[in-house]
Amino acid sequence: MEVKYILSLFFEKIGEEDLTKVEQLSDAQSLKLSKALGILNFIYLQIRCDYLPLISQEQVASVDGKIEYSKLSERFKKLIRLEKDGKRIKAKTLPTHIETLEDGEMTIEYIYIPKALNLDDEIFDNRLSELEVLYGMLSQHYLDENVFDQASYYDTLFKEAMSRAKYKGREIKVKERAWV
Repeated sequence: MEVKYILSLFFEKIGEEDLTKVEQLSDAQSLKLSKALGILNFIYLQIRCDYLPLISQEQVASVDGKIEYSKLSERFKKLIRLEKDGKRIKAKTLPTHIETLEDGEMTIEYIYIPKALNLDDEIFDNRLSELEVLYGMLSQHYLDENVFDQASYYDTLFKEAMSRAKYKGREIKVKERAWV
């Protein structure tokens, strides 16, 4: 799903001119477009941190029992697993690094914070639709504009959609029992 398309839907829904298709933007239009892109980035960050996290796995080296966050390819948020030779290793996350009891080459799996989206970027996730992102954007937009009833409405739609996207469950079946 393209960022331009989501912003296009957003401008259509709030009843404004689609600024993604304008060739020469005035200062006011450029400000509106950057504000909409800021709202999209805020909602995307919220989705990725709270509902549908992005996970990375890579090889890292522990030196003196430390793995610096700056050595990782993505911005670290939360450790999922640390393994050395197929065995899990206990680790402690600190503000600047991960502390382990072992040194050497390890495999780390972690949740990371995504980079900010630009106008030409795309979001690749089949669990996420344009409509869900749009609900979050509209909620934030109306909250910024002090239209609290609309903000509440779209916030409810957004949270319900995110809970459906997040739930990976299965059908719950209760065994048939005889009543005595």
